[in-house]
Amino acid sequence: MITPAPATDGRGFFMPELPEVECLARALREEMLGGQVTSVTFLRKDLREAMPMDVIRAALVGAPLRRVWRRSKYLLMETEYGTAILHLGMSGQLLSMDGPTPVKTHTHVIFGLKRKGSSAAPQNDDGGARNVYLHFIDPRRFGRLTAVPAGTDLSAHPWFKDLGPEPLDVTGEALANHLWQASRGRSVAVKAFIMNGAMVVGVGNIYASESLFLAGIRPARAAGRVTRVEYGVLAESIQKVLAAAIGAGGTSFRDYLHSDGSEGSYALQLNVYGRTGQVCRKCLGPVREMRHSNRATFFCGACQK
Repeated sequence: MITPAPATDGRGFFMPELPEVECLARALREEMLGGQVTSVTFLRKDLREAMPMDVIRAALVGAPLRRVWRRSKYLLMETEYGTAILHLGMSGQLLSMDGPTPVKTHTHVIFGLKRKGSSAAPQNDDGGARNVYLHFIDPRRFGRLTAVPAGTDLSAHPWFKDLGPEPLDVTGEALANHLWQASRGRSVAVKAFIMNGAMVVGVGNIYASESLFLAGIRPARAAGRVTRVEYGVLAESIQKVLAAAIGAGGTSFRDYLHSDGSEGSYALQLNVYGRTGQVCRKCLGPVREMRHSNRATFFCGACQK
């Protein structure tokens, strides 16, 4: 199983999760797809672990980006030469800049691209599509960056081989069946269970709290004691919460920004996360907070059983 980056309590900083990485992938597809990678500049040799600089350059430089997508919380950028795999860690940002000179502290890698020429693309004075630069900024250096050659079976890669299903790529029924079957006999709390990437990917702390609230399930209840009917409601709640977060551009607190520097607005829709002592939007009782698995957990004691 992939070792997760250390968790936060959501108050000091925010770890980009599935919706934030999906929004980033969509923005990069819209702006950069077809643009040629001209350079990869490293300002340090390692982040959470060493970066294979020559392998990354060989996979990207000199070829157009032909695919940008997400698997779990990983951003993947593919050319005909190979695929780069990026994890933003606990506080990472990938911001589009006009130049190759770092303008923010903790800038560690800079990807140079020449956008595919079009009437919509920014132009040089001579009418050609100008270069843009993606700056990877990671103050805490819990991010990861590697690459694989073209033709590599990504499903067998150490970072992916033990991951569970994508919650938005399967039906609610299929997700419910999977979670119910995997949870039989499990005494682990249901919140920790759905946050386990080997069970289902992308359900981070915020989205787990929000999904369990919609489903009416208390976070500390043993996963094995949640019924099949309840997993049906929970699966639909997970899909609803993640889809809404993507539609709102993700959740921004302090660290997470879109590639253009703008913020996601899903924080305005949160029902319980970060609302300790405030009124529950369903029953008007107080939202409660507890520590569970070293994470802040938010719930309504009346609505969630």
